[in-house]
Amino acid sequence: MDQTPSTLNPAPALNLAERCQTRLSRSLQQLLRTSARTAEAHGTGVYAVGGFVRDVLLGVSNEDVDLTVEGDGVAFARHLAAAIDGTWKGPSAFGTAVVIARDGHKIDVATARRETYKHPAALPTVVPGSLRDDLFRRDFSINTLAFALNGPEAFRLIDWYGGSTDLAEGVIRVLHNRSFRDDPTRIFRAIRLEQRFGFVLHRHTLRLLQRAVEKRCIELLSGARLWRELRLMLEGESPVACLRRLDELQILPHIDAALVLSPAQLALLTGVTDARIGLAETHPEVIGRAWPLYLATLLYGMEADPIRRIGTRLALAPRAIQELLAGMAAVEAACQRLRLEVDLRPSAVVAALRTLPLELLPLLLALSPRGDVRQLIRSYLTAWRHVRPGLTGDDLKRLGVPQGPQIGRLLTCVLAAKLDGEAPTLEAEESLVRRAVTQGQDA
Repeated sequence: MDQTPSTLNPAPALNLAERCQTRLSRSLQQLLRTSARTAEAHGTGVYAVGGFVRDVLLGVSNEDVDLTVEGDGVAFARHLAAAIDGTWKGPSAFGTAVVIARDGHKIDVATARRETYKHPAALPTVVPGSLRDDLFRRDFSINTLAFALNGPEAFRLIDWYGGSTDLAEGVIRVLHNRSFRDDPTRIFRAIRLEQRFGFVLHRHTLRLLQRAVEKRCIELLSGARLWRELRLMLEGESPVACLRRLDELQILPHIDAALVLSPAQLALLTGVTDARIGLAETHPEVIGRAWPLYLATLLYGMEADPIRRIGTRLALAPRAIQELLAGMAAVEAACQRLRLEVDLRPSAVVAALRTLPLELLPLLLALSPRGDVRQLIRSYLTAWRHVRPGLTGDDLKRLGVPQGPQIGRLLTCVLAAKLDGEAPTLEAEESLVRRAVTQGQDA
């Protein structure tokens, strides 16, 4: 086979060098220059590979650099860490290491290797190999692109497997027929890339994917590996589109038979995305992690037992499963209270929302189409959740409240009165407490 790499255009060296200069941060450009000098100093060939190269060509921001070394990648990582006065971690079971710069940048360094799979969904067995071997083991052609950082061919695109053509045409293509059976996590990565970039699966690749699904290869994956891929989808740029595609390809039931994306569920997921975008514009401080929100939305309406079963299949910690169930219960309780009561006082709204994780607020908004309810939620976010009693526990003891749970109950009552305008001053709060003490009541 011809060993001369194809190129993206007649002047690939200038093209890639310029793209790195214009599209990467200065600190990352400096890291690449130092990597090249380190490789030269130790007689090593070092290559930028994979998604980093793909994104440089697409003009997409990507500060995560993958380097492959034809030689001892771990030794190179150690030398590079010393050259930048950084640290390094490794090696992993696959001979990889991570170099961490003082500014926090991370560079993944791997020894060029070949991979074999003892059976479908097994972790690969790796042995040292050439750069060609290393690129061929990758998932899709668009991730096989590379360029050298040093030597006479520095910044010339290496494209042995047609990745640049597929990139230009927006096609996702596997490199061999056993790709999805060897590693079923590639099914999820294919969909994630398809939705992220607006690409399409090559016809043959789609047939291979569907065949792997029909052969139940997904069910061979460990929960941890399956959850990692699903979580990346839920935390990515297009979680709803990814879930819709999983449903179209009949993949969700292979995670659990109870996972069905009905039209109502899809509409709810879309509403959650809209609500999250709106909150990001008006209250960015309440936007938390994406995956609990989208997982809760996907499972919303299920009974507790199938939720626990799905959580266990995905290798979620028992505590995470319980937090998920508690959060969903809090959403349902708040939704019912806000929906059923017509004239809610601020204290009632705060009581309804106090235990609700803020990252699940978009789900509550999507479930609450009424304008007056949405206004109550906005008032809670803007003002009511920040209100605190003027009195403290020590103040209550000074006013004659004995040490014990009554202090907490009275402070809750004082807060409610302040929210509802019944105790607008510190004096009014004290009067409320004195009256409660005199009457022998909590409030």
